[in-house]
Amino acid sequence: VRASFTLQRASTLPTQTRELRHAATMPITHDVETERHCCCGLWKTTQMFGAIAGVVLFIVFVAACPVRTEYSTANCMMGITLLCGCFWVFEVMPIYVTALLPLILIPICKIDSTDDIARSYWGPIQMLFVAIYLVDIAMEEVQLPKRVALHVLLRSGIDWRPRTLMLFFMIGSWILAMFVNVVAVVLMITPFAVNLVETMEERAHEKQAEASESGESAADNSACSVNTEDGDSSQVQRFGAGLLLGIAFSATAGGLATLTGSIPNRILAGIDLINYQVTWVMWLAYGLPISFAVFLITYLVLDFLYIRNSKMSAIGKDVVQTHYDEFVDENGTFNRDELVVGIAQILQIIILVCDQWVIFPCIKTADGANLLSDASTAAIPALLLFLVPSIKRPGQSVLTWPSVHENLDFGVLLLIGGGFAISRGFESSGLEETMGAWISYMLDDVNSYGLSLIVLLVGSVGTQIFSSIAAATTVLSVLKSVALNSVVNPLQLLLPGTVAFSLAFALPTATPSNVVALAKSQTLSRPLRVCDFVRAGVPINLLAIPVVAFISLYMSEGLFDASAPFPLQMCADPTANCQIVDIPGIVQGRNVTTQACMLLDNDSGTCCKLWNGTMVTLPNTTDTFGEPPAPVEVPVPGDDGPAPEPDGAP
Repeated sequence: VRASFTLQRASTLPTQTRELRHAATMPITHDVETERHCCCGLWKTTQMFGAIAGVVLFIVFVAACPVRTEYSTANCMMGITLLCGCFWVFEVMPIYVTALLPLILIPICKIDSTDDIARSYWGPIQMLFVAIYLVDIAMEEVQLPKRVALHVLLRSGIDWRPRTLMLFFMIGSWILAMFVNVVAVVLMITPFAVNLVETMEERAHEKQAEASESGESAADNSACSVNTEDGDSSQVQRFGAGLLLGIAFSATAGGLATLTGSIPNRILAGIDLINYQVTWVMWLAYGLPISFAVFLITYLVLDFLYIRNSKMSAIGKDVVQTHYDEFVDENGTFNRDELVVGIAQILQIIILVCDQWVIFPCIKTADGANLLSDASTAAIPALLLFLVPSIKRPGQSVLTWPSVHENLDFGVLLLIGGGFAISRGFESSGLEETMGAWISYMLDDVNSYGLSLIVLLVGSVGTQIFSSIAAATTVLSVLKSVALNSVVNPLQLLLPGTVAFSLAFALPTATPSNVVALAKSQTLSRPLRVCDFVRAGVPINLLAIPVVAFISLYMSEGLFDASAPFPLQMCADPTANCQIVDIPGIVQGRNVTTQACMLLDNDSGTCCKLWNGTMVTLPNTTDTFGEPPAPVEVPVPGDDGPAPEPDGAP
């Protein structure tokens, strides 16, 4: 039983690529060593604990209603969220199947209808994911990134020292992860890195053996093992650990840079309230500087821990040539299939960057509304791969459906949909508003930088413990509600909140890329251990959080004007539940003539709350956008006194 509670080790994970794809997101389920004592051999002890905890929490919240709120279904929704969270964290069921629980439980608890919840599982974000993943699969099939990496290493004409070699691999992982699925990137690069480290270690052992056979004394042999550049295999092992960590961490940092680079980013893109602002190119402008800062901190920390004072010599051209020859023998020379896939990838990137300026304006409705989105335009290069004949497989296209069927992770679509379903349940049940009122009351006097710092710290720590999927689905909904309750721009909280879910470096199971690196290290003489992730990940997180908070604050201000008063156009979204009122005043340091007022229902009519906490009574109306009704009995709008304490606040 005790073995069931041990932390994940490299030897407990599968090594085959197909199984490892799933183990990257479900390491407990795919543990191949630990005995399963519970439920007739189905569950480990941890899974049994998760099942009991989830069910008990669900029953407590449904039956006892511990959350004090005016909304009758808010406690049920909290129970559903905790049930899904426990099942996700402890992998009681495959995490993809757990994502279907909201589809079953939300209608049963009378929170929302099946039709409305089912729409969360298939939409523009899921279609954008499919379009990008199709090109990713083609890239992985032809192994174009590996060929390019070997070619650059070989043609550079230099001997690669450990410091520059690790930087090369990390830059490659970082750039690829922006446009290719993070798990696919790490799966493509880590085997090459592992083979390279194994070759280096073999040469170190050979050199030590030659020194020992030369008849030198034991003392001379010891000195040689310490001072000979290639002779100390422990230095090679140390370098190998740093290299694999660098590949995993830089891929995570790269995924942060684009809207489709990580699942939390995709969940953010699916929030209707802000998706008109957070486009693919706008997120790239916001996320790229943050991603680069995290990448730079990661490299400096790993260099300090694993490369500093290393006596290893440069890796000769002959080593790289050997690996390149093996690759050519297996895959042949550069061919048309690789060229077509490379063009498709570049075309997809160009389209995603330029479509809102070049393509979208050409296809509009009569009243000027866009008819296209990123999902439509990103699918164009993906479909072209099915129309170009393959030169390696005559009679077939460059990308075939069997390859898609085998490699496309359909479960991720359910995960994204499950996140959207929980978010919708938060809105429909009133839980979002209840939690938002509590948290906004506690953070009422925190400045903008402090708020970003708190959001990043809580999100990052939560992601180390729970899955980024479970954290993102619940926390982003709560942050949106906090913003609405405080009548501030939701982007002020949602942007740093989303970034926080990618700052997960301290545990091997914190992100899928960490799991892949841990599993691929099995073949090394010294596999990665939990302490390696903790030793490197904790300082990276501690350094990155304050830096990211600073960059996020100023990038969000420059690109989205996130510190401005609540955007009036957001009141057009029904989920905002706000009213535009003609009340002049000072809102967040800016003079305004009209401002947003969050609607609150009560017995006497319709009330709404301004940014400074002032309550405004309005005539009964169902119109939440357009010409505002004349407010009745308006208190002094310029009062900057504290907001009233919400019902049920601690």
